[in-house]
Amino acid sequence: MNQSRSRQLLFVVGMHRSGTSALCAALSASGATFGQYLLEALPGVNEEGFWEDEDVVRVNEALINARGYAWYTALDWEAYSNEALASVSAGSTSDELLATIDEILQRGFGDGPLEAVKDPRFCLTLPVWLQGCERLGIDPHLCWISREPLEVAASLQRRDGLPLDYGLRLTSAYLAAAEQCMPEGVQSFSYNQLLADPEAIIARLAESGLPLCVTGSELRSSVRQDLRNELAEPSQAATERSDLDLLKLMAEAFIERGQLLTEIGEQHTTSLQTLLERDAQIEEFDQRLKTAGAHLEQALATLAERDAQILGFDKQLAELGQMHGDALKTLEERDEQIADFDRRLSEVGQMHSDALARIGELDEQVASIYEQLERVFETPVMGRVFRRMWIREQG
Repeated sequence: MNQSRSRQLLFVVGMHRSGTSALCAALSASGATFGQYLLEALPGVNEEGFWEDEDVVRVNEALINARGYAWYTALDWEAYSNEALASVSAGSTSDELLATIDEILQRGFGDGPLEAVKDPRFCLTLPVWLQGCERLGIDPHLCWISREPLEVAASLQRRDGLPLDYGLRLTSAYLAAAEQCMPEGVQSFSYNQLLADPEAIIARLAESGLPLCVTGSELRSSVRQDLRNELAEPSQAATERSDLDLLKLMAEAFIERGQLLTEIGEQHTTSLQTLLERDAQIEEFDQRLKTAGAHLEQALATLAERDAQILGFDKQLAELGQMHGDALKTLEERDEQIADFDRRLSEVGQMHSDALARIGELDEQVASIYEQLERVFETPVMGRVFRRMWIREQG
């Protein structure tokens, strides 16, 4: 099951706390990619990140557990291979792990020209991954980084609480296991060399055919000197001791850890009590909020009623406004009618005045006529005749 394209994959191998993370930072600054499934950085342990793929770590833990070990108990590790995995795995466990390895290798570790993957557990499990590369047609490359065993042990003691003697034994077991599976021509260098000149280390890897950019300020600043653990001083711990002595040291370490856990447990109990008190306060606050919510709902219902009443008032006011407008319009019409009546009365008054004036004129004419008639009637002989005729006419 070979892939259609040729891929180059660099395995970064080295004991825990040996500078593998620092090397990965330099590789990343030089163009290598590690994918998007990396473990999160852990303050106080690996400030810049572990550069370890979480799926790779999970599978390596399963491979180590299948042999009955944990990463910190592999003191007598033997050669590892697909056959060794099959011999200790029950049922289909080995097939599932191998299938998972193929899936991880197929999805890759980023889209750079050089993919890289790092896990100190490769010291124990590398053969299985190399066989996976062979199945998939991936071109594997290896680089090995080492560190003074005493410094590694001191760093393990600081991080994990492992006694210094035990850390030395564990480091020796990892180195022995890695030597069994390392092919010839592996690029190897020390943590001190990396800290002293990271560009020289990357240049060596580039000269071996890996597509890496050797220069750049990012590369020079990628390897941080300030993150190095303090150097361990040689002591009695560096001498050989019996397994019984190591077990006693481990027991003492576990007792110390137990005391710390007891203190943490007491603090945890106090924290739980505080949490219970806070929960009670929160429950009380919730009850208050519910009561306040009920009051708010009642207030909102009352507001809704008032809003409905206001809408009714608005409607009535609108109707009254319409009626008022109609009344004003009617008043304007009546005012116009009254003005017309006034005009017509004025005209009738004028006509009446004219009629009275005419009547006055006619009265004057009649009076004049009567005066003339009286003069005629006063005429001797004829006046009497005219008077009788007038009276007869008026008769």
